[in-house]
Amino acid sequence: MTDTDIVTWLRSIRHNDRSVELHCQQAANEIERLREERDDLLNRVKDASILLYDWDGYYDPETGKGNAKMLAEIVEEAYTLLQGESWRKPNGVNQM
Repeated sequence: MTDTDIVTWLRSIRHNDRSVELHCQQAANEIERLREERDDLLNRVKDASILLYDWDGYYDPETGKGNAKMLAEIVEEAYTLLQGESWRKPNGVNQM
């Protein structure tokens, strides 16, 4: 049984006790909310992974040379994708 099946089943419950029916609806809503949150988090991980995959354009492990500034920008952008915001405040002061 999938989460969609469970939500459908919960929404179909009809009961003489209105509170039971209400609790089922609330449970269905919470499952849907958690599913949306899970999907958002998975997409963030995917997006950050794709971004980090391209790090080699800024650093060559064979020569040990590269563009540290651009590599640092990739790290910050990946962090922002994962956390939803940078670790820096808008005025450039570190939050950590």
